[in-house]
Amino acid sequence: TSLAREPRTGRFAMDALPQASQGAVSALAYLDANGNGRRDAGEQAVEEVRYRVNGSPGSSRITHPEVAFLGQAGRSTPCTFAIATESLENPFLGPGGPPYSFLPRPGHVLQLDLPLVASGELSGTIHLNGPRGRRPLPGVEVELVEAGGRVRFRQRSAYDGFFDFLGIPAGAYLLRVAPDSLSPVGLRAAPPRFVVVTPSGT
Repeated sequence: TSLAREPRTGRFAMDALPQASQGAVSALAYLDANGNGRRDAGEQAVEEVRYRVNGSPGSSRITHPEVAFLGQAGRSTPCTFAIATESLENPFLGPGGPPYSFLPRPGHVLQLDLPLVASGELSGTIHLNGPRGRRPLPGVEVELVEAGGRVRFRQRSAYDGFFDFLGIPAGAYLLRVAPDSLSPVGLRAAPPRFVVVTPSGT
């Protein structure tokens, strides 16, 4: 039996295998509210997050809502560490970067603060303004365009004119009716709308 001390909480992890000969990870996931990739004052830890070590599910050796301690990370062999996205209760949360790569050192605990960012949702309704008043307009292609001009999302409005974009990454966008969607029927689109999705998902 071996014991290893988790540095954030001071708790001890027990294992039937030796731990001093391998590296370990102390992991904490947090909501990166400003999207800068580092944990700033006031940014909340996310509870009950699980992780993957070299692509396989890792099991925390301590019981704590925010901190996970994963031993047996290997020795002097490159290792990848990532958030297991299926463990996130909020479907709009996702990792704020690629998996973390490091070289485990025997008897050393690597402390990782892993950012989570929230994606946004944008919904609306396409209307036709005409002499008979306002009515929903189905079958119209709606686009969300990135700052560089690339169309990031494209969707056709439903029978009642409704559209809904999910999983929008943080950034600035233009919301517009697709240029080729209305010209065949002789209609003119309203000007595009400027939309900003913040790292918190708003």
